[in-house]
Amino acid sequence: MACVVVTSVQAIVAILTFFFANLAIHACVRHRCRCNCTTHVHGSVFRAARVRCTWSQRPRSEGERIASSIPWMFRPWTSIFVARARHRHTWFDIAKRLHGNVVPSAMRPNECCYVQMLACGRDMGPSSASVLLFFDTQRYVFNVPEGFQRFCTEHKVKLSKVNRVFLTKNAPEAAGGLPGALLTMADSGVGAPLWASHGGGISLHGPTGLQKLVGGLRTYVDVKGIGLNVEEFHKERDVTRLVHQDDRLTVEAVLVGGKNTLEIQEQTNGGDGAEPLRKVPKVDGKVHKREQQAIPVTATYICKLAPIPGKFMPEKAKALNIPKGPLYGKLVKGEAIQVDGVTIRPEQVVEPAVPGPTLLIVDCPTIGLVKELAASSSISALKTQQEKEHLMCAIHLAPQEVVNHPTYREWIASFPETVHHIVSNAHACANEVLFPASSKLCGMLNTLHPEFFPELAKDANELESRIPGSTNVTAGQNLMRYHLKPIVKQGIDTADVPSLVPDHCIKDEVKDTFPKSLEVARTAKNKWTCVHDCDAEEVIQNAGRESLEVTFLGTGAAIPSKYRNVTSLYLNLFSGGGMLLDAGEGTLGQMIRCFGRKRAEKILEKLSCIWISHIHADHHAGLINILNTRRRLLGEHCEPILVIGPRPLRRVLDMHSKFLELSILFVDSWSTVDGGEKGNHQNNRSSAYFLESVRKRMKLERLESVPVIHCAHSFGIILQHVDGWKFTFSGDTRPSQLLAQKAANSTLLVHEATFEDALHEEAVQKNHCTTREAVQAGQDARAFRTLLTHFSQRYPKIPVFGESFQSCTSIAFDMMRVNLADVPNLPTILPALKEMFPADCDDEEDAGVASRVLVA
Repeated sequence: MACVVVTSVQAIVAILTFFFANLAIHACVRHRCRCNCTTHVHGSVFRAARVRCTWSQRPRSEGERIASSIPWMFRPWTSIFVARARHRHTWFDIAKRLHGNVVPSAMRPNECCYVQMLACGRDMGPSSASVLLFFDTQRYVFNVPEGFQRFCTEHKVKLSKVNRVFLTKNAPEAAGGLPGALLTMADSGVGAPLWASHGGGISLHGPTGLQKLVGGLRTYVDVKGIGLNVEEFHKERDVTRLVHQDDRLTVEAVLVGGKNTLEIQEQTNGGDGAEPLRKVPKVDGKVHKREQQAIPVTATYICKLAPIPGKFMPEKAKALNIPKGPLYGKLVKGEAIQVDGVTIRPEQVVEPAVPGPTLLIVDCPTIGLVKELAASSSISALKTQQEKEHLMCAIHLAPQEVVNHPTYREWIASFPETVHHIVSNAHACANEVLFPASSKLCGMLNTLHPEFFPELAKDANELESRIPGSTNVTAGQNLMRYHLKPIVKQGIDTADVPSLVPDHCIKDEVKDTFPKSLEVARTAKNKWTCVHDCDAEEVIQNAGRESLEVTFLGTGAAIPSKYRNVTSLYLNLFSGGGMLLDAGEGTLGQMIRCFGRKRAEKILEKLSCIWISHIHADHHAGLINILNTRRRLLGEHCEPILVIGPRPLRRVLDMHSKFLELSILFVDSWSTVDGGEKGNHQNNRSSAYFLESVRKRMKLERLESVPVIHCAHSFGIILQHVDGWKFTFSGDTRPSQLLAQKAANSTLLVHEATFEDALHEEAVQKNHCTTREAVQAGQDARAFRTLLTHFSQRYPKIPVFGESFQSCTSIAFDMMRVNLADVPNLPTILPALKEMFPADCDDEEDAGVASRVLVA
């Protein structure tokens, strides 16, 4: 009897344990809160370490209450401890997402499917546009250029159902936004370890070299933690590769290019200080040979939608004496059944399936690859009588000079007239602006103070965007859709295409809406001539307007937002060249928006040095695109550019140099620290000489990196010019006494101010500064003017600040230009900005994701 009771109790415990475990599985998921505390998923059982969180006292969600109500006696079996932390998604929303993605349903006759153009515009630079293939319960993305996640944030393009990304080539043009996009998708729940353990996660598909590309990301992206599955496919002679197949879609890749390779030499000195990554004469290091492809392998994707199931015919089923119920369902699923000993096949009661539409995504970076595309048997088969009715749309990502070439035109003309061609590149989309909210903000600021906020550049479209005589060719537009299903909606849809507000309308709106702000700005300008300071004023007057100009290309922290890109500053030293401080994702695009394409290219060509503060992605993810574009502009004989950065950055550059020629000379930041590890670069005389020659070319008496309090290998920088001015950039840091000493008497101190004063505890946890601490840092350094930057994206337009702001402090915005001659007037612009953007106007929907794992 006792055995029976024990067995019964064990059975009850097992049943309850199973119940509570499943309840927890629906209530728990790996998430990141604003304190970067993490709940980890292990197989089907969730275990979470208790963490200290500044929001732990907030009211619990319904899902948390259910999970925490599990009796303690069952927790050892379910291994559940809920970490109560503030995060974006409710527990039930995440559970709903899991249910919607684990087992995708079959292709339904009425399922919506369309292809949508993303991130295409005149300010995208050399980047390829992105393409989103949309299904009701699934998304597929082709190419992730720089600015992709910022574009999706502004235009509310949801990435939560994207778990497959296809790259047309392994180059910055197609994959520059990959690090940020991967982290965004993982944060949305797609890349949780639960998916990885079940063969899911985020799958990344691309041609030869994809593993090397991902290898370059591992230094600052937790590739394994987000469940990234890398599927690289290699080129074979005239073979079309099947790269993906599910019950909705079949994706085939036609590979071209990559035929010719070059052996390039790499000079290394074996030390940690400097590593030239281009073909240069051997000096005193070992020479290694490395293969590099002249033209990278490029993929053109053929996307075939699954056949649309035929309609079930109940009249015929009734005539065959098939009873209603489960047997109908089996026939619809394609299974044969038995009725009274008679076998009935599905085709007897179900209409034939209709072949699904076909989509072609073409990337042809050079005109020399057109012949390979034309010779492809798979692409030629799409033009046959049997297949031409199914090919609905072809999207061309090739540059406009390729699209305009007669050979490419002839190839397009060879397709059936029923095929709609969409050309999506920077020139074809010349009238498109990627970030209209940011453009409007710049226009509003320009109305207040044009001296600090000049109008954004507008390039004329020099190349024809349409192919003459082709009525079925359309220039792509942001958010333009081409509907593939249902059949009644097939065709182009421009309902979601955003419209750009003209500049004169913005100015009129400011005059009507913010008259007081304009009055405050006019009053401030009248006081500009009254600003005096003995020593600093004299230095500024003697230096003139052609000594230094600082352009803020990004002033946000962690991730890009509608109004602020991630960190980057361009220092124009005029006759001394230019210097880039940090290069977050999208820096090149910001340059083009600010200066125009032609001038941005000239800036890259004359760039003397790039300095990176630390290894967090929001400070260097745009570096590779900058280097690659500079190399393309200057050709194979371009001189190497000096890159000063933290030691881990060298590994990133080394991995990318395996398939890109970057033409750089890397110097460890410790080599530029006063009294630091100078031996690292002095062992190689050429490196020390190059560093010294660049300093003299920029007319700098001092170029010194200063260790600061953030992550390992984090630095600020001090620049002292022969004209007498001194510039300091803090990088990311807590208040640093060493930095204050080194920055003493700076003419302009640019200091990070990530958090408002009320979030001091979070600032301490993440090694950042509050606004009060940043202002105090400027006072401690006796800086003439302090300009605050690197604001958390929870402050969309203007940060929260109190009375701690002094007469020598101001705040930075994207596209803001500060000439040395205007530095004394910086504090006078603050009252008009406070009047236009009150502190309580926090209307940014993405402010809640400001502390995502892009930075720690």
